[in-house]
Amino acid sequence: MGLVVDADPPNDGATATRPARVQVKEPFQGLAAETEEVLVWTQGSWLKKGATYLIDAYKRSDGLLEPGLCGATEETESTDARKLLEYLRNRKSGQATTSLHVQIANEHKPVPDVEVTITSSKRSFTTKTDHDGIAYFKNVEPGAYHVQASREFYRLDQMLTQAQEVEVMYGSCPGLFLWMHAQGDVRGLVRDERGTPVSGLPVELREIEEPSRSNDGWFQSKTDDQGNFHFESVSPGWYYLGTNLAGYQKVAPIPRIYYPGRRDPLGAIPIEVTLGGALDNVLFTIPYFGKPREIRLVAVDEEGQPLKGASLTNKIDGKDWDIGALSGLPSDERGLLVTTGFEGVHYTVGVSLPGRELRDLRASDSLDIPPGKGPVQAVLVLKSVFSRPKVAKP
Repeated sequence: MGLVVDADPPNDGATATRPARVQVKEPFQGLAAETEEVLVWTQGSWLKKGATYLIDAYKRSDGLLEPGLCGATEETESTDARKLLEYLRNRKSGQATTSLHVQIANEHKPVPDVEVTITSSKRSFTTKTDHDGIAYFKNVEPGAYHVQASREFYRLDQMLTQAQEVEVMYGSCPGLFLWMHAQGDVRGLVRDERGTPVSGLPVELREIEEPSRSNDGWFQSKTDDQGNFHFESVSPGWYYLGTNLAGYQKVAPIPRIYYPGRRDPLGAIPIEVTLGGALDNVLFTIPYFGKPREIRLVAVDEEGQPLKGASLTNKIDGKDWDIGALSGLPSDERGLLVTTGFEGVHYTVGVSLPGRELRDLRASDSLDIPPGKGPVQAVLVLKSVFSRPKVAKP
């Protein structure tokens, strides 16, 4: 903590950065106890003359102190600075509390009632996570700890969990985040109205959101050659099963469909996944959307020259739940891009082409393709993304 004692910088716009003289009032870490004054690198009039600051800085190679970009440097009158000063003084006097907390999540939400054990070279402590998935350990001894977590029907995710070791220093309150997977499986079959299995279809489980929580669960799978799908490690709860359920992302060529085969969300039947349970033989029927429909698009620049390498983009809009998604290879030397949709499905697409830099990105206006019979052909003109997009008609 120190008092800024030198003059404010000149108001001529020429002095962008400068060292400010700060009289040390209370050193906490990194300075000798007898230090009376330091030079702190500042910009403009950020450090005001006559003001007292709690300074969080690192020492540069030239000996000056420079506050970190995301550090805790603030005037001591602020609430955050007062709280931090109280903690620093307690730590300096040997009265600070040393603690550790471990937070555990399962895919999309916290996991309560997990038994968490922290072990040092001297002893172990065990407690359980609360409703928010956090286990608190207070008044622990400084040292290195190994963290273990267990609960029936859960397993630790070694891929997502970065570490199970943590160093606890005196007066600190570090935290560790662990990921776990629940034991819960959903298996079933996707078929069309004629009973033919539907292969290669992305399907999703979307948890029915609770009023008190916004981070609802979302799990993805894809049907195999026989139309079978399998969701594993699903968190317990109530879910909608379907395709294209996420409003911000469309992954299937057909519109949004809810289990057991309804287009209207009001007709959806929720399914329950229990902890440690398995739900088998779920039969999901896809309505008939008409015959396949060839869609041929030509990407050209503003001079009408064909563009190679342009990619198809689908409109992403949560309000348009009845719109499908198209996919296809980038355009060839003729600018031609061919894809296949269905006669009974509504599509809204565009074409884009990246450049060497972000500012070189070009995109077409959106192309609206309503349901109808026969092939679709359209020429899409790519312009700078800074132009306002419009809706074109095929």
